[in-house]
Amino acid sequence: MKLPRVTVALSAAWGALLLSRSLSENDFFWHLTLGREVARAGARVITEPVAFTWGVPQTLAVPEWLWDLLAWRAFEVSETAAAVFVSVCGALAAGAIAAFVASEVKVRALVPAFTALVLCVASVRLKERPETLALAFAAVFLVLSRRLVSSFSWPLTGALVTLEIVWAQTHGTFVLALPFFVACALDATPALRGRLAGVAGALLLGLFTGPAGVGVLSFLSSHVAGDAVRHIIDMSAPTWSDFNPASQPYHFIAALLSLAALPGLFPSR
Repeated sequence: MKLPRVTVALSAAWGALLLSRSLSENDFFWHLTLGREVARAGARVITEPVAFTWGVPQTLAVPEWLWDLLAWRAFEVSETAAAVFVSVCGALAAGAIAAFVASEVKVRALVPAFTALVLCVASVRLKERPETLALAFAAVFLVLSRRLVSSFSWPLTGALVTLEIVWAQTHGTFVLALPFFVACALDATPALRGRLAGVAGALLLGLFTGPAGVGVLSFLSSHVAGDAVRHIIDMSAPTWSDFNPASQPYHFIAALLSLAALPGLFPSR
């Protein structure tokens, strides 16, 4: 088995193990509540079930409705099923991140070491929350964007737009899809720029498929300006303490990934 594939497999296993820990996010229950209401209403727009609305019903377009619904359906089966769902999200995120690193690092023997480093940073975002699955979508989106820019094809275009639409139902970070693609397209040859501009147009339309619909710009501005930023922990940068094995013992597992690089660094004659 090739080195990058081994690294992706080990990373996915690490992500699953990481999220098999005890529940550490009380937001999980809030997401379950929203998922239950989405299931009952059969719609992405629901009546706010738990907020203080002072007796006046308030509608809510659930930004993460797809993840919430899947988590609720799993929880309906059993608590174990919900735990498995969360672990699967962790596996998908870590595996996708490893695949992205493998696609960017040109020296194959260094892929495991760089993957371990990136996973240490990303681990602070791997939680029982929809952002974990969104990380998987973001990493895969970047990989597909790179491939499309280097070798254009209509099936790959369809896959990219479909991924963006699914991402839009899962987490608010889907608004990064278009900037990600444009950044990748800067390396395109002049002959491909016309087609890639059409893909960018399709991705622009895809932004309106989320629960916010045509109000996506308002949704974006409310999350990047004002008082909201101070209370959104997802926007806080990782710190050096995230690399401290004493405070994060599970990072030893990520460090083991670097051992897979040794055979490549010291090839047999």
